[in-house]
Amino acid sequence: MKVNKQNVGKIAIEFISVVFAVLLALGLNHWRENTLNEQLAKDSYERIQREIDDNIAELDSSLVEFDRYIEEIRNEKLQLDSLGVEYKGVSWSYSHPVLSIDAWKAATITNAVLNMDPDLVEDLADVYAIQEMYMEFGFKFFDRAAEMARFRDDPETMIEIIRSHFEISKSIAQSLRKGYGDFLEEYPIDDSE
Repeated sequence: MKVNKQNVGKIAIEFISVVFAVLLALGLNHWRENTLNEQLAKDSYERIQREIDDNIAELDSSLVEFDRYIEEIRNEKLQLDSLGVEYKGVSWSYSHPVLSIDAWKAATITNAVLNMDPDLVEDLADVYAIQEMYMEFGFKFFDRAAEMARFRDDPETMIEIIRSHFEISKSIAQSLRKGYGDFLEEYPIDDSE
């Protein structure tokens, strides 16, 4: 078989055309994937921001409750001090909010965080770490309820344990509330797109 210059030129043009078409298709596919990933990241961040807003509302309500609980405990202590050893009961209640983490988990599971600003992701991880600490501390209170029954004959100690727990919960809640606020201020949603 004889190959002439005209056939080589045709083959070269066809080869270049095929390579160009493949590269163009790959480029368009890459652009499409990037666009979809960026939209996923934006949508995920908007859900995270709504989740944080909901958590803030729940936390603000809890901070008011913690103040009320702490005041009730102080009143119990004053009553105990005024009655002396004859005081036999400690009345208290406890409510711990369940803060959501679903949007953050979804963003990490779907890898939407890979297309977010790394500083934003790092700051989000820090805020959610404080939230996790807050939730764990609150739930441990219920685990300790049976242990506190040992102090039913020592109301002063029981009051102090309960007061300390409320004070620590309130302190962590305030730190979390500040972390939420600082984060939302640092990373507002860009509505211009």
